Amino acid sequence: MEGASNHTEPVDFSSELFRTVAGRAGGIERILRAVLAGAQEIVFVKDIDGRYILVNPAFARFVGRPITQIIGKTDSELFPTEAEALRNDDRRVLSAGKPVHTMDRITLAGEERIFLTTKIPIPDESGSEIAVCGLAAEITGEVRVREQLTHLNRVLHAIRKVNQLITREKDKNRLLQGVCDDLAETRGYRGVWIALLDSDGSLTSFFHSGLGRAATAVQGMLKSGRFMECARRARERPGVVVIADPASECGDCPLLREAPEHRKLVARLEYDGKLYGLIAAEIPREYAAVKQEQELFSELAEDVGFGLYRLEAEAARRESEERFRSIVENSHAGIMMIDANYRIVYMNDSLTRIFGWERDEVIGHDFREFLDEESRELVAERYRRRQAGEDVPARYEFNVLGKDGAKRRVEAASSVIRDAAGEVRTIAQLLDITARKRMEERLRAIYSLTRQLALSTDPEEIADGAVKTARKVLGMQDCSLYLIDREKEALVLAAHSLAVDPKYHELPLASERGIMAVVAQTGVAAYLPDVSRDPRYIPVREENRSELCVPLK
Repeated sequence: MEGASNHTEPVDFSSELFRTVAGRAGGIERILRAVLAGAQEIVFVKDIDGRYILVNPAFARFVGRPITQIIGKTDSELFPTEAEALRNDDRRVLSAGKPVHTMDRITLAGEERIFLTTKIPIPDESGSEIAVCGLAAEITGEVRVREQLTHLNRVLHAIRKVNQLITREKDKNRLLQGVCDDLAETRGYRGVWIALLDSDGSLTSFFHSGLGRAATAVQGMLKSGRFMECARRARERPGVVVIADPASECGDCPLLREAPEHRKLVARLEYDGKLYGLIAAEIPREYAAVKQEQELFSELAEDVGFGLYRLEAEAARRESEERFRSIVENSHAGIMMIDANYRIVYMNDSLTRIFGWERDEVIGHDFREFLDEESRELVAERYRRRQAGEDVPARYEFNVLGKDGAKRRVEAASSVIRDAAGEVRTIAQLLDITARKRMEERLRAIYSLTRQLALSTDPEEIADGAVKTARKVLGMQDCSLYLIDREKEALVLAAHSLAVDPKYHELPLASERGIMAVVAQTGVAAYLPDVSRDPRYIPVREENRSELCVPLK
């Protein structure tokens, strides 16, 4: 990321006011020394040979050396890995004769730090460039947040594609290869493999994407029964397996040589107590231990496990009428049969869970009684046309009303049959997609906030966007964002979703009461499931029953 300004306005030291202040301060040099000493940003000057001739204390703190041990050194001595790129930037500044802006990644003591740097040429009295001045502001935290949000977006997008694939794909091999391709192609994960196992734990099928030449070696190990450590652990117990130190724990893994900087997540593909196989993905090591990453991967494995179960159930249903009825009764989807007079004549247990009604409260009733106002006419109109033999979409979505009045979003697949007496019947399969829809809404909210963080420079706009997104994603009744004001030694309200009493717009930082003050002092998140039981809680809003406070670092 770089650019250049075409105009540099010289600093005016000739004003009477400045000369008066400079005189009282002991000269311009003392003013500049004070500015350099107090600046949080890194400031440095290098001569045309690349030697550091001036650095400020912030630079010395970053390098971890006294200023006296930096002066006269070059980038090759201080930053050997990045020296060539930094030196090329210096040459470009001297050649162009104008400022150049870059984003620099510097690794010291094994830790990467990221800076936005502006390099400015310094001319002599004749106009010839004799030095380069640099000003660098660290943005490591901001970049890491953007990178993690981008990665989560990619993972969520991949999971959404997988769920869509699970819904429509009928062939097991195409499904599993499609899962691998979708997860790898979105760049949420570097490489993915799926191993199907028989009841003895032996490999029956292997699918992969993004593994390169290591795929053959991995398949060979599994086929011979030599399971890598991560696969062995996952096969033996539920949950997501993370190998923290692959070099010592999984030294025989072929993937270690291909991507040593990545870590593996491995989970079981299972549903209703049956183990179908394992799924593994390579993830950047900085995300492997993140709880949200592991939870998303666990949900993904559950979805694929359910997809395998659904395919297996559908294949069994086609084999015979008896097996069909058994699968219907145990299907994850809600299934019902409707007669020519709109009455429900059959429903399975899954539908009772979706509706929240018992069978005897539903059988014999008009199915339109269980639809909300928005969906009632749409579903009834398609039902009439289907009964009449017209061509209507077999799959569509609508809302059902539970016994408690709550709406649930379902995806329906309907077909018409004739029974032994020639009577027309409609069979409908309903899949509860309420949670999936909520996940899609959360994904859109997170994506919107990611764009806002990346594009906006207005702190108020960013704070307001963060509050709105947190409230939507977490389902909060209210959400507020306070920022620490060190001058006031207070927490100052920056954004809120509901009106806040003005007396709570500023809260003292050094206080034993107030959850936000405690979290600001300790840097540790706090959750109060019942605020009435915690004496530290300040009743900002009487209707609040619980509170979650998280530090922004």
